[in-house]
Amino acid sequence: SDLLLEIDCQGARQIRNSIKEAVFIFVLPPDFVELERRLRGRETDSDEIISRRMLNAKDEISQAHWYDYIVLNDSLEQAGQRFSSIIEAERCRTGLMTDFLKQQFSIN
Repeated sequence: SDLLLEIDCQGARQIRNSIKEAVFIFVLPPDFVELERRLRGRETDSDEIISRRMLNAKDEISQAHWYDYIVLNDSLEQAGQRFSSIIEAERCRTGLMTDFLKQQFSIN
């Protein structure tokens, strides 16, 4: 079964250290201008909080290289399709299909 967690880089590293089979997907904004536009468009945070979030974003984006996948969130539809493709590909990994091979085809 699948479990989806929305966590920061620090939390992701903790999970990577304890759950080796976990798959990590970094959701990347198209650029910093768009990220700030989206944050301001929500109208939920003060200017100070948005500034802090922008600084945190720069730090987190610099850590994206250790994730298994990076999904560019340029549009909700395209990002959703990319995300779904990753999940489907991961479900087809040979290691996960071993039980199916044994049951359906009597392969050891």
